[in-house]
Amino acid sequence: MEYIIQPGDTLFAIAGRFGITLAELLAANPQITNPDLVFPGQRIMIPVSAPPEVYVVRPGDTLFAIARRFGVTLEQLLAANPQITDPDRIFPGERINIPAAAPSPGTMFYTVQPGDTLFLIARRFDTTVETLLRLNPQIADPALIFPGQRIRVPAPAPAVPPGCIVYVSTRTGRPELWRSNAAGEGTVQITRLSGTPQQPVANPQWSPDGRFIAYQAAGGLFVIDPCGRNPVLLAEGVTSYSWANASTRIAFSNQEATFIVDLEGNIRRVIDGLLNPVWFPGDERLAGSVPETDAVRFARLATVDVTGENFRIFDSVTARNIRLSPNGRYAGTEFFRGFAFGV
Repeated sequence: MEYIIQPGDTLFAIAGRFGITLAELLAANPQITNPDLVFPGQRIMIPVSAPPEVYVVRPGDTLFAIARRFGVTLEQLLAANPQITDPDRIFPGERINIPAAAPSPGTMFYTVQPGDTLFLIARRFDTTVETLLRLNPQIADPALIFPGQRIRVPAPAPAVPPGCIVYVSTRTGRPELWRSNAAGEGTVQITRLSGTPQQPVANPQWSPDGRFIAYQAAGGLFVIDPCGRNPVLLAEGVTSYSWANASTRIAFSNQEATFIVDLEGNIRRVIDGLLNPVWFPGDERLAGSVPETDAVRFARLATVDVTGENFRIFDSVTARNIRLSPNGRYAGTEFFRGFAFGV
């Protein structure tokens, strides 16, 4: 939508008024070369989301189940439906708004401007045409884009102070993710209304590059940026996970097998019977544990290529939880929670 700048306006204030980031506002207005220099009467574009879809509640529905079905969070669903005052009370036949799903982690939407080409957009966002095409599979012809079209582009990394830690706290009355520095200062709440009482938010992990936080909630694996924006459900039924060293993939297991998922939500099964995966340096091989059987009464250390090949079990090494040394030469293994690690 178009907005006319008023006396006293700043781009930062305008972005806050419309619930977007300054980076998103600048991306929609490439004609602005100095973010500190705008003037009354100037016309700028405000990137707006697509109109929400309307859903009719069915018997047995819950807001949490509806949010997962449409790939949004409970917080986003409640924000789109301010008429709902009690998240636990909805009725069959009730009409609710389903907000448009957020862009995937590390991306944001950009509105194509007159004169734009994919090459110019790629240069503006310090990326490549190939990356833009991968993020926008709906573009069949790289030479054919049009003004007003919304495409995904790499988002600048959020500014997070160095040395931040992420943790679960119940200070709001329910488990949620928070971050702060190591002294507990500068606390920021990251998630809101996430998880369920039976399956609360748990096990947060920074990506190695510090751009994202992964966490588990209600049986699912989510990724969110450190400012609490764009939470995305990547996989369900997750019992254990670990980040790849390049921060572009996550290995996870359920009760039966190990999988790899990228930040777009593309899941590939690696191998059955391997649990609790962790990555070797180079991200080409995984270590994990093979569960006990009737014949072997303890879990054992195992390794496998990410292709599922070269699977090897170390029968003499008991291991349920595993940590690899940074050089990949040693494995710290824990037989059961509470027992000491062995190397």
